[in-house]
Amino acid sequence: MKVGDLVRIAPHCKNRGSLAIVTYANPTWKSEVKVRYLNKDEATAGEHFALTSNLILLSGEHESR
Repeated sequence: MKVGDLVRIAPHCKNRGSLAIVTYANPTWKSEVKVRYLNKDEATAGEHFALTSNLILLSGEHESR
């Protein structure tokens, strides 16, 4: 995943179904990114770390591993 990708939080996670934008992706640690939620309540809470395995990519390009 890369910065700017639109993602949905996986059904088994606390904020299931929430939409978010990837705001930071560390090139050396690809299994974790920072996201900012798009819903009004969570958007003001700032950025949150998320495991990429708990995110469903909605728009953007898949990286080859």
